Amino acid sequence: FTLRGFFQRGMDIVGREGIFGLWRGNLAVILQVMPYAGLQFMTFDQYQQALEPYCASHPYLMRFVAGAAAGATATTLTYPLDLLRT
Repeated sequence: FTLRGFFQRGMDIVGREGIFGLWRGNLAVILQVMPYAGLQFMTFDQYQQALEPYCASHPYLMRFVAGAAAGATATTLTYPLDLLRT
């Protein structure tokens, strides 16, 4: 990767497809990221509440496990959208 190559590739895309070619595929990414982020935030709180009786004395561990579980849940539920993107 070089900065010169980056700008040259950008100019190639603009030359072939116009300025909007730089945003090609962005809608598919947004349609996948928004549900993923929403699910991750929602399930993190749910997992944190469920783990509180077991991990109240270890808040860092509780947040780590809740975050890992929330990420796994969001990834599992939005994986089909990621396949559509590719």
